[in-house]
Amino acid sequence: MAVLGKTIRDVYDAMLTAYQTCKDKKQGANDALAIYEQNLEFIEETRKNLVDLTDFVEILQESLSEQKSNSKTEKTIKTKGSLVAKLVPCGKNCNGCPHGPYLYRVSRVNGKQVWEYLGHAN
Repeated sequence: MAVLGKTIRDVYDAMLTAYQTCKDKKQGANDALAIYEQNLEFIEETRKNLVDLTDFVEILQESLSEQKSNSKTEKTIKTKGSLVAKLVPCGKNCNGCPHGPYLYRVSRVNGKQVWEYLGHAN
């Protein structure tokens, strides 16, 4: 029995029903396992998606944590503008983001803020 319009909960419910409604518990267990096997590809795909989701949430949490700690320790020095060291996200779904720290000179030219890249801050 394949489960249509399925979620993991639908598969679980179908397996539980097959087991509980069968008078012969051995046959009920076999029926429940047959449902599991028929939906194994869906179950495995869902498991992989959950792992990917969990990994992505961890990356986001680490990125936010690093951004908070770096914003507290960011140093600015005045010299024809300001020197700023910061971490920079590359915006390409990178597992290593953010990158840096990089050093910039920030100044105003004709009333506009200009960021001049100076290299990796060591």
